[in-house]
Amino acid sequence: MQDLIPLAALFFCFSSLVLFGFMIFQNRGSESRLRQELRENREELANHVSLGQSSLQQQVHQLVQEVNVNLHQTEQKWFEVKSIGTSVHQLLEVFKSPAERGRLLGEVTLERLLKDTLPAGYFSFQFAIGSGRVDAAVHFPNAHVSIPIDSKFSKTGNPSGVLRMGKEIADKYIRPDLGTTPFAYMFLPTESLWEEVLSDTKLWNSLREMKVYPLSPNTLAIVLLGWSHSISYFEKGTQIATMLREFENKGAEIVALSEDIEDVCKSIKKANETLHRCRKRAEELLGGIT
Repeated sequence: MQDLIPLAALFFCFSSLVLFGFMIFQNRGSESRLRQELRENREELANHVSLGQSSLQQQVHQLVQEVNVNLHQTEQKWFEVKSIGTSVHQLLEVFKSPAERGRLLGEVTLERLLKDTLPAGYFSFQFAIGSGRVDAAVHFPNAHVSIPIDSKFSKTGNPSGVLRMGKEIADKYIRPDLGTTPFAYMFLPTESLWEEVLSDTKLWNSLREMKVYPLSPNTLAIVLLGWSHSISYFEKGTQIATMLREFENKGAEIVALSEDIEDVCKSIKKANETLHRCRKRAEELLGGIT
């Protein structure tokens, strides 16, 4: 009976080693499956990143195409605006009173130029500045500033009359403290009147010192066209910047996920090293028994 005890102990040790070897074999299978899952997750993550970049490129390309279309439409509007100059003299004959004729002509022409060139929301009429109301104002919400444009009319470019009108604009509508630019525009509804003012160097310099700049229908149309381009580029640029910020946020999430995967890989590597040591030790023990 005493002879059977060592044999039983030996059989117990041998069974334990076999069981431990079987567990190691199972762990090796789990390790293989875990590696396969990590490989699949990495491939899926790479596909998502690739799809996100492709989508962003398509959206940017679409926005650029829209800008080109808007530019083409703006050029068409410019040709329409040019026709205003040819109809000015015909419109003048509609009104008998020179004062009434000039006032209505200026306001109507100014209103049409703004509506035909700038997008809605970037201008307003009879805009309140302090205790007065300017005929029109162009707004730049991003800069929190408005540009006053007041229509004036004179049968001739009489220097004293034009200076008086310029001083009135400067005193009433150039109010940076109320959100206006430090300058204003005087809209003259006929090209001939504007040319008379332009040809008088002394008068022109006096208006410039007041920071009041005269504009004719054609020159105002050119200025408005430039503003229209700036507004269009700004709006499209804002959309692109928003998409880039969203993609950047997703990129940060991807980086965080990659770091988590790297930590898991380190843990797997450490576990592999431990399993390798255990397997080697088990083999040594099994070899000693045999």
